[in-house]
Amino acid sequence: MSLFANHRLKDGTRAGSKQISDFTRGFVDAVYAKLLVVEEKDADGNIVRRERRRFANAAMVAYRRAWFVGQRAEEKKVPAINPFSRMGLKARAPGQAVRDTPTATWEELVAFRAAAKGLGYSSVATASLVTWEWLQREATVFLK
Repeated sequence: MSLFANHRLKDGTRAGSKQISDFTRGFVDAVYAKLLVVEEKDADGNIVRRERRRFANAAMVAYRRAWFVGQRAEEKKVPAINPFSRMGLKARAPGQAVRDTPTATWEELVAFRAAAKGLGYSSVATASLVTWEWLQREATVFLK
């Protein structure tokens, strides 16, 4: 949440210092657009722009929840319209392909279980085996 609260606005103030009445959908959308892209210098001194979508989305989701909690606790002080709602947050940038979820092999599961047991996490080792057995792929089930 500090990502949003500590964001410096054009007038030099922080977004978190604004009055609750200043939090309109336009204001929140503008700050989100600024938080989404960050500029950094690479080793050669060039400015590189990158998207930090997961980080910015997490901040907006946290504030959406906080607004609802605050509105429930202080109905007279917090407006019912939540400017963080229905922002249309996307997990991927437009045009970015969906990544396949990698599937572990039996050997990788055995190695993971051995490492978990070695670190004293026997419950995690058991849980990984149970989920492996319960969540078999459709193709695997019909081949057996």
